[in-house]
Amino acid sequence: MTRASIQCRQSPRWGVHGIFFCFLFLTQLSSAGANAALPPDTVAQQWRVLELVLHAEREHPQPAGLELTVYFHAPDGNHFAVPAFWDGEKTWKVRFTPTQAGEWKYDSSAPQSLDNGLDAQHGNFTALPSEGANPFHLHGGFLTVSPNGRHLTYSDGTPFFWLGDTWWYCPSKLCPIDSSSAPEDTSMFRTLVDTRSRQGYTVAQMLFVGPRDSQINLHRPGQWAEEDMEFWRKADEYLRYAADNGILVALGIGWHRSIDAVPFEELKLLWRNVVARFGSYPVTWLIVGEYNLDNHASRVSKVLALGKYIKEIDPYKRAMSVHPWYAGGEKRQAWNASWLDFVMLQGAHGGFPAASIYKDAYDWQPTRPFLEDEANYEGIRNATAEVVRTTAYRAIQLGSFGYTYGSHGLWHPIHSPDKLISSVEQWGKPLLWWEALQRDGGRQMGYLRKFYQSLPWWRLEPRPEALDTGAQVVDEKRPGVTAKADGDSFFVLHFPPGVPANAAIWLNGLAVGEHYVARWFNPRTGEFLKEGELRVETPRVLLPDRPDKADWLLQVGKTSMAP
Repeated sequence: MTRASIQCRQSPRWGVHGIFFCFLFLTQLSSAGANAALPPDTVAQQWRVLELVLHAEREHPQPAGLELTVYFHAPDGNHFAVPAFWDGEKTWKVRFTPTQAGEWKYDSSAPQSLDNGLDAQHGNFTALPSEGANPFHLHGGFLTVSPNGRHLTYSDGTPFFWLGDTWWYCPSKLCPIDSSSAPEDTSMFRTLVDTRSRQGYTVAQMLFVGPRDSQINLHRPGQWAEEDMEFWRKADEYLRYAADNGILVALGIGWHRSIDAVPFEELKLLWRNVVARFGSYPVTWLIVGEYNLDNHASRVSKVLALGKYIKEIDPYKRAMSVHPWYAGGEKRQAWNASWLDFVMLQGAHGGFPAASIYKDAYDWQPTRPFLEDEANYEGIRNATAEVVRTTAYRAIQLGSFGYTYGSHGLWHPIHSPDKLISSVEQWGKPLLWWEALQRDGGRQMGYLRKFYQSLPWWRLEPRPEALDTGAQVVDEKRPGVTAKADGDSFFVLHFPPGVPANAAIWLNGLAVGEHYVARWFNPRTGEFLKEGELRVETPRVLLPDRPDKADWLLQVGKTSMAP
């Protein structure tokens, strides 16, 4: 039996332990039935990716279709069945993120392979406690649903604020990681991640549409060859860079009709490889773009079955969803699916989504968190930063647990003014991608997260009855003032543009005799104005005048509970 070896890559991100990723190489065995074992002092770390490499003893005619599973046994007795993926030649890899500190054991199973290099391998390792500034390293990047079913959390239950950007064509040649069409820029993808991470974004919505400018070849994954591995290895770099910078990837593959002709068994095999390769990173699954376009019955049925399969093979059972068609046209086919953990909504483009869409999602039973993940991309149909801000704050005020932004020229990247694409240009003339990245509305979404995270946002619920706006602010052509509240402790009010600064607006539900502090927030600059005290002599209080008739937010909270 040849000796197992271990190599570790160092990084300052690992702090005092000095370990970032451990690559555990299990060498092939010379005798049938023998087992490889790692040294007992092998060290990993909670919430960071561990990679095991297994080498087959012989060639396999359809390596990507070979089912190899590694079972990881946790210190507390829990078990994780983790699929492996073929990575070219005679190499299979297994990625696993320890969910707790302590002593772990693992063993592999691939009995149908008849390959002693893959089947019945076993070993153990030690996982150190989590540490570091990256929230995924501290709290775990496998999203879960909060106990009250209203928002998502990190793995350890810490509330997760979803602020996403839309990069549908990453990874592909339209969104390279090793080059850039922008002046004095060396990596388009890294620039996207660096910019949005700095601005406070937490999510990138990406649809893997292929190594070229067209759709990925979804057909015959069991026949993948060595050259196909280059795309997937390059995709690894995208996922790692996003994770290292605190960006969770919401990942799907293809758009609606592109999966119609693909047999279900081939989609299952494709997704088994996707879950195996990327599933130990901070990601979630949105399966496919606009799964119910035109409510195509056979496609919808296929996607619902695919969602069930993905959930079954996902070792972490993370919260997942599916990207829908526009809310006014879809039939909500996935809303009752057992595998669907949160509802994605597409409020669409060209007007403010009806409030009833959000109310229906909030009131839906069983209770599930919902997210506005595509509405009024900045630049589409002349949507301005003001429109973007109004759309985003309104969605959250009406119950969305976060928001996903989009910029015209970036959701489908435009690299040259001479290479506009008719299917993109029909929505309005887009900017070049690096200019689209700098739109005002995109920057101001970072202020949105700053505002809500300045208080316990996860406890707030829509509270329309808390407001009495009177006839002077009623306007059928624009959204109205909205309120959220946590009992009588905190209130958040959003005033869209156009509300007269001196309009009489009353707030109901405050605790008589309590002292409250009110402070205005400017969503255009990200600044809070000076606090002022509200005297509460009755449960109904006249709010102070707005600074002007632009859009504003107002926080009102008990002084005893001020954030």
